[in-house]
Formats: sequence, C-alpha cells, structure tokens
Amino acid sequence: MTKVAPPRTAARWRHALTLIAAFSLMLVWNGCGRHKASDTKTDKATSSSTGGTSKPVSRAAAENMAAPRPRQGARPARPSARLDSGRLTREAEWEAMDPRDSRAVYRVRFNGQVVGRLVAEERYHASQMTTSVRASFKLLRAGTQIKIASSELYNEKLDGTPVSFRILFDQGASKIKMSGVYQNGFMVVDDGSGTKQKVKYDKRWLFPGAESRMARKAGYRHKGTTTYLKFQPQMGLKGVTVTRQILGDGTATFKGKTVHCHKIRVTAAQFPPQDACVDDRGMAYNMTFAMGIVTMHMDLIEKNDPTKDPDK
Repeated sequence: MTKVAPPRTAARWRHALTLIAAFSLMLVWNGCGRHKASDTKTDKATSSSTGGTSKPVSRAAAENMAAPRPRQGARPARPSARLDSGRLTREAEWEAMDPRDSRAVYRVRFNGQVVGRLVAEERYHASQMTTSVRASFKLLRAGTQIKIASSELYNEKLDGTPVSFRILFDQGASKIKMSGVYQNGFMVVDDGSGTKQKVKYDKRWLFPGAESRMARKAGYRHKGTTTYLKFQPQMGLKGVTVTRQILGDGTATFKGKTVHCHKIRVTAAQFPPQDACVDDRGMAYNMTFAMGIVTMHMDLIEKNDPTKDPDK
C-alpha cells in the first residue's frame, strides 16, 4: 500500500458504508437468478407489509453506475437495459441484453416498516460480467425524512479475475464515492477525496460473481459449512472471512404459495449473522439480519431469470 487514508477518512468510510457492505453480503447466495427456459411474468411475494414504491435514485448515483463500455462491434445497450438508468427499474422496464442476464428486486423493511427497495443484477458481456446492487430508502430521523441511495458495481472476468469496482453512498448533502481498478496484481483505489491507494490483491479474495458461482457449485441441498475470503473494499480494502452455513430445509411464501427452500446463515467479521431461505440455485425468497437496534428484512417481489445457464 503506497498511501494510507487519514484516520478521519477511514472512520468515515467504516461508519457510512457498513450498511452497503451488509447488503452485498446478504446477496452472496443468489447470483441474482436461476436458470429457467422462459419466465417473463411479474412475480409477487406475499408479505405482511405493503407499499415499497421507490423514488428515483439521485443523479449522482446514476453517474456512478455506468455499465462497462461494450467491446468494439458489439450491439450497444438500449436505454432500458443500461445499468446507469438511475432508477430502480420495474419489471416492465427490464431488458436482458444477454441470455445469462438476471435480476432480483426486494422490498426492504426496517423494524417492520417498508423503507424502500433493493435491486441486484448480473449482466454478462463477452468474457466479462457485471454485478450490481442498488438500493433506495426513505428513513425518518428525529422527525425528518432522509433519502438514501447506495450502489455497488463490480466488473470481473468469468475466470474470477477482478477488473474494477465502484461504490456510492448518497445521503443528499453527504456523498461518499469509492472506485478501484485492477492492474498487474494490485487494486488501485480512489476514495473520492483525492487519496489513492495501491493495494496488493490476494488471489484468494473473491469478487461477487466468483462468489456466486462458488456458492451455486457447492449447492444448497446438504448441510455443511464453507469458509472463504470476500473482497470488501468498504471494510479496509481487504478480504473478509465469510462463513456460509446450510442449516436444513424450510418453507417460504412466494406468489401466494408455500414453497420449499433451504435455510442458510452467512456470517462475516464485523457483521451480524444474516439468514435467508433460498431455492436449489440460490435465489433468496427472503433475507433477515439485525444491526444494532435495526432489524432489516427483505422480501423478493420481482425477478427475471436467465434463459441460459450462466455456469455453462
């Protein structure tokens, strides 16, 4: 590491981005979707809560979620399919540009109250893929409504080699940005304040796409524990030890029906345990974790499955 961020900057990152990192960890299991020949209808999850309509993400968030440029000669993405649309798109606006593309949309509740939505996507382009997690919330603090938008975007090669990442936390007057580019075994990181760091990248650290592929390959049918290192730039530009436990069979309510699923728990350093119930391919029907006095719960409300198995 050639330059270390000032202590104040480091503390600022740890405080403001812990929640974003938690979102990323919660979506370890699903890789955004399952392989299914065709499924274009809207899926609705039954929940005791209602609402959840999100307002547009800030322009700053849009500018920091640009999709990778298409390779020369490739078909350009249409506006409705771009990752930098700046909105948490609804089912009718989704468009897969590759048969391996997938998306999952979740309604988010804090302590039982609907506060917004979270969208997880996997996009494929040639020999690379992009994983993104975007969220938009409205919270009340001391009687004042606060709008929060966050986004994470990771580009990597299909063999797991990292390419780049970009993170944004937007709380109106307070915006935090972070980005990094992989170069010759190092991650060159810009923390948004002009401070750059060059960090030796451990090959054991997994980007989200590689993490999802590993989880799908291991499967969810048999009880067991898997431990690995996940690259977590928000938590000190390092690999965080993650433990994934398959606890057994369970049930969830989806589309008004009771479905069978696999209960799993994911734990990581500096994070509380996170529980989910997933299908055979890792699509999470619901996810829950408690952070301090806040219990966060997410229900799957929309999904778009890939029409081609991304692992083949």
